[in-house]
Formats: sequence, structure tokens, C-alpha cells
Amino acid sequence: VGECAEAGAVLVRLGGDPSLLALLAAVQQQHAGAPVSDACAFVGALADIATNGGRRQAVETALARGGDNVFAALLAAFTHERAGELADNQTWLARAARMSATPMTKALLARSLRGVGRTDEATQLRDALRREMRTFRLRSRLQHPLLGPELAFAFVLD
Repeated sequence: VGECAEAGAVLVRLGGDPSLLALLAAVQQQHAGAPVSDACAFVGALADIATNGGRRQAVETALARGGDNVFAALLAAFTHERAGELADNQTWLARAARMSATPMTKALLARSLRGVGRTDEATQLRDALRREMRTFRLRSRLQHPLLGPELAFAFVLD
């Protein structure tokens, strides 16, 4: 589910596709209540924000279900990113990174740190992420940039 959400987020960030919203709605309808439905709601809200701007508070609230949720935090961060609100973007990305250590989240956090002038921290995080992604560990999930679009995007994001 996380990989689906991150691949969808990459697609939105790269310009998306007009047919994406219809596909996401169909998947949500077929799998209502399943985790993939949350991933589709997240990607759909990202696409809507990318096209129309503004915040999708109702989607954030639904995803959070009364608590912290990485999709809700990433959605809030994207809203602030698109609005040029760098400090708020960085705050929400830091919150998301505490819940999920995916390469995509770490890369977005490093970029946001650079945006708010914390370049040393940004460089350290980016370099650590790239070292981590290049390392092959046989007993854990591989995160090499060649293994998925979200991993490649995270690797080159600066």
C-alpha cells in the first residue's frame, strides 16, 4: 500500500495524468475500507491539490481517523509546499518522517530543510539517505533506486 501511495505521489509530482482520478475512484469503490482505499484517497487529494490548490482538510481528517497518520501529514505538507509555505511544509514533513522512514519522506524532508535554510542538516540527511539506499541488506527490504520509481525519485530529489 505504501509503495502504491508513493508511486502515485511521484506521478502527481511529475505532472500526473487526467485519467488518474477516475482510476483512483474506481479502486476506492472496489476496495472501500481496505488500506489501498486510503492510498487512493491520499493520491487523489494530492492530484486535486496539484491542479486546484488549497487544503483538503476533510481527507486529512478521514485518513487520520482521530490520530496521527503519515498520509494525512504528507497531504498537509504538500498543501504547504504548493502554497510556498516552507516552514509549515517542513513541520509537517518532520511529523511524517517520525511516522514513516521511507526514502521518499526522508528526501522530501531533506529538500524542505534546505528550503528553510538548514542546509547542513539537509545535506547530512540526503547523504545518509543515499548511503542507506545503496546498501544491500539481505534480511530487509531493498531500497536501491533501481527498484521503484518512488525510490529513484527520492534518490535524485535535491
